[in-house]
Amino acid sequence: YLLSNASTALGVGRTGTIRFYAGLRFQTIAVPVAATINSATLTIFTGGLVGTSDVNIYGNDVDDAAAWADPGNRIKNITQTSAVVNKTDWTPDDDNAVDVTTIVAEIVARAGWASNNDIAFGLFNNAAGDSLVNFAALEHATITEARLAITYNEVAGGGARSFGFIF
Repeated sequence: YLLSNASTALGVGRTGTIRFYAGLRFQTIAVPVAATINSATLTIFTGGLVGTSDVNIYGNDVDDAAAWADPGNRIKNITQTSAVVNKTDWTPDDDNAVDVTTIVAEIVARAGWASNNDIAFGLFNNAAGDSLVNFAALEHATITEARLAITYNEVAGGGARSFGFIF
């Protein structure tokens, strides 16, 4: 299964020696500087699975994630957060929720973070054999795209604020 730049499907996995990386970028994240992240959930609707998938999810450890580009900003070359989430229990044709609280907290704690910056995640395959997790890009016409929901407290004690972001 090979994806082109024009594809509306994304996949992370491996076929033989070929590896597939997937990236998700969420724009204009209205989380204030130094906010305390209470929860962050990445929800991905899988379009299908091949084999037994073992995926590590990292944040792109930058202040404001740039758009994906080849050759300048390739998913496999991101600066990975020290926080990582491993997901092996993917459910086909269903929403799969992934707790990315530690990843988002690490990014918004960066000295250069500012409200309305962009956050990106890289999905990397760990499976030794052939495997693929397939899901929709934003442009896909019939499958729900990935979503990011963040709940945080402001530093100034403004109380809990809940925001949901859709990619």
